[in-house]
Amino acid sequence: MTTLIIEPHADDVWLSLGQHLLDRAFGDHVVIGTVYGDERRMAETQRYATRYGGARWVGTGLPEGGIGNGTEWTTDPPHAAIREMIDSFQPDRIVGPLGLQHPEHRAVVDAIDALVDIDVARYVELPYSLKRKNHDELQTRLDDYELHLVSARVRTAAANTAAHLFKTQSQFWHFNRQSMTGAMELVLA
Repeated sequence: MTTLIIEPHADDVWLSLGQHLLDRAFGDHVVIGTVYGDERRMAETQRYATRYGGARWVGTGLPEGGIGNGTEWTTDPPHAAIREMIDSFQPDRIVGPLGLQHPEHRAVVDAIDALVDIDVARYVELPYSLKRKNHDELQTRLDDYELHLVSARVRTAAANTAAHLFKTQSQFWHFNRQSMTGAMELVLA
């Protein structure tokens, strides 16, 4: 069984599903598909996929937008790139983001919803789900999809050992490391 895990950005699977990958929760045939990112960020997640996740990796090459999450954000629609991933790997199962806070996360969710005619498991994005200001949005997304818990893993320090691979995210990691250890990784369907 092949599982395609689609991540909007080059660190989303590591942050949201790192313990799941260490525990081989998705089996032995996993592909991580990264939608948005520059060459450097794509290289980081490719190294992560092969070294820590035991997964294959594919990137789309779509440019990542700027910093922030305001309404003025514009992003390239990822429909064609995601369709190509799906066609290339013919996955038995797709795991995608829930679509919290970030416009590119929501764009990926919209594309998956438009393209996929099978049930898609959703991972709850860390650290967005840990922030109190996002709790209403999290509840709305859960209600929209009527999702139920499929898998939960407590994120251990072992999942954090890949932080050194994500040099472009060192400042983010400096401020979020403590909240991530012990956080609950959730997969819903």
